[in-house]
Amino acid sequence: MALPYGMDDKQLASIIDATNGAVAQMKSLNTGVQRQAEDYIRANNSESGRIMQEALYEWTDEFNQIVGDLDQLNAKVADVRRRNIGTSAQASSTAQGARR
Repeated sequence: MALPYGMDDKQLASIIDATNGAVAQMKSLNTGVQRQAEDYIRANNSESGRIMQEALYEWTDEFNQIVGDLDQLNAKVADVRRRNIGTSAQASSTAQGARR
């Protein structure tokens, strides 16, 4: 049976897993950036240090937006996956009832 959106459960699970993996890698990278940023800002108390601090605030804002967007994407894909499973189960149940 063809599923809505043309994707099967395995494909949807793959999208969710890949997105989770990307978010985990991004969070790891962000941890390193934040650690470096704190050291840099403490060591560079000057105009260039303030410029860098502003850039790091921008980085943090954009990072949080991207992670939020990826989390929303995963929630939508998980919802599509649940609907596909529910539709498939309902169709199987209906088909079983029709055979009796």
